[in-house]
Amino acid sequence: TAYPSMSFQEDGVSICNNDTGGLSLHPAFNLDTKKLKQGEDFGNELDRVMARSARSHGWTYVDEHRQSFKGHGFCATNSNGRYVDEENMSFPLYANGRWSSFNPADFRAYASRQRWFRTPNDAYLAVHYQAAGNIVKRIFRNKKLSWLQVLLAGTYSGAFHPTAEGHAAIADSVAAQAHTILKRYDEQ
Repeated sequence: TAYPSMSFQEDGVSICNNDTGGLSLHPAFNLDTKKLKQGEDFGNELDRVMARSARSHGWTYVDEHRQSFKGHGFCATNSNGRYVDEENMSFPLYANGRWSSFNPADFRAYASRQRWFRTPNDAYLAVHYQAAGNIVKRIFRNKKLSWLQVLLAGTYSGAFHPTAEGHAAIADSVAAQAHTILKRYDEQ
């Protein structure tokens, strides 16, 4: 299967701007329009290489979902300009006895969203935020080891990977292609 496009706003045409919503976990995740365009160009070239390789080996390459993902990039918002309901993508912070911009306990990892990608903030909240044990908390407080948080959030946690809705779109493409191929065998 093809890697889906992840850099498009909800209009399916515009590359995400320099908004760092959902990327505030660590400065290493900051993206800008230039980086996103380069990533999209790389993704398109990777798609062409994978399609050629599949053809040369007699495999079926499924890429119909790439079009479905346009409009569902990690910066896409719904019609009221929000990511989901009234949620924003800021990382929650605890100060003066209260949570801002939202309580992490209210994070709904599987809520329906316009965007079909997990941001680093999403991934951290879903996987790491409630990590048991003081050792993890001590490591993250140690400035010399802060890179470990980025490593975990960027690799282990699913950041920049499709959400359940995104995976469903990919599965629908694979199922449709499998149906087409199997139907040809039935007709023989």
